[in-house]
Amino acid sequence: MKILRNKYFILGNIALLLAAIPLTLLFISRQQDIRSRAAPTTRITFAPTAVSFEGGQCSPQIVTVRLDPGENIVSTVELFLTYDATKFGISIAVNKNVFPDPNGILRGPTIQSGQASVIMDVGFNVENLIQAPVDIATITITPIAATTGGAVNLTIDNSKTRVLSQGAGDGDTENVFMSGGQSAISINAACLTGGTGGSPTATPTVSIAPTLSISPTQGANQAPVCSTLTASPSASGSAPFALTLTAKGSDTGGTITKATFNFGNNTVQDVTVGLGTAAVTTELSHTYQTAGVYSASVIFTDNSGALSSSCVAQITVNASSQASPTPTTGGIAPTATPTPTPTIENPGGLGTTVAIIGGLLLVILGGLALIVL
Repeated sequence: MKILRNKYFILGNIALLLAAIPLTLLFISRQQDIRSRAAPTTRITFAPTAVSFEGGQCSPQIVTVRLDPGENIVSTVELFLTYDATKFGISIAVNKNVFPDPNGILRGPTIQSGQASVIMDVGFNVENLIQAPVDIATITITPIAATTGGAVNLTIDNSKTRVLSQGAGDGDTENVFMSGGQSAISINAACLTGGTGGSPTATPTVSIAPTLSISPTQGANQAPVCSTLTASPSASGSAPFALTLTAKGSDTGGTITKATFNFGNNTVQDVTVGLGTAAVTTELSHTYQTAGVYSASVIFTDNSGALSSSCVAQITVNASSQASPTPTTGGIAPTATPTPTPTIENPGGLGTTVAIIGGLLLVILGGLALIVL
């Protein structure tokens, strides 16, 4: 009988040890999970990643700056760029739908000697915190000189760019920026001498008679203008969210031949049907399947290949929510009894220590009990 009691005692100690081991591993894994969520995961990229200025396409072109926060919750972006100022010039336009000013902080843009910077902040409204991929700015590229021996790059300076996050575990001054991209810029010499954006030189024509006549200089083509971009029935809804974007534009001295819609979720579509006039109104439908904040835009192209500046509309897509019906009995809905949720304080500190010490004590007590018995 004594042996039987000893056997149960041994089995009890073993059961306690087996319970302590997974508990200890649980606390350690939760600590590692918290640390991983605080890690830098924010990326900033350019779209497109390559821009080419050819003979018939020398007007300024637009590059979109896209921010993907990953697991971070972004509040501030300090963006630094480098580029070859001898080959092209740039201008930066911040997306005010993402960084509303003066509610937020906007310093810059500052552009000088092949370097540019701009500091953007969402302000004090926590609803403006960035938790999904979004276009934060656009950069206009203007060619200056031909690139020889390959393209030159517009690059995000990874050593200076900083991104601050309000996520759990992220410090107030902790940089959560992970990596930045670049866009390769190619400029053909023919673009600068005879392209759309160039300035053709007037050529004097001499007749047989001693009279010199000079042909008039043809003026540079004017880029089309995008006036409005609207969303209907509204600019916000729940996924899947279907809407129609309507864009209006005009062109002086030419006709608009194409409208390029960018829905902000890596979906780009051209519209050419119904265009071909100086003033156009065109629309395109799209369905957003995933929740997030998207910067939809449109750019017009005229019959000479010139591009308009982009019109931008912010689209907010909320997560789909379907309320479950509450069963009723006799017309009165039963009240669900809330299940108490256990609270674990500081899983990465005291809890881990207690679990490890408790496990060690159980091992020691079990060993002593075996010796005594």
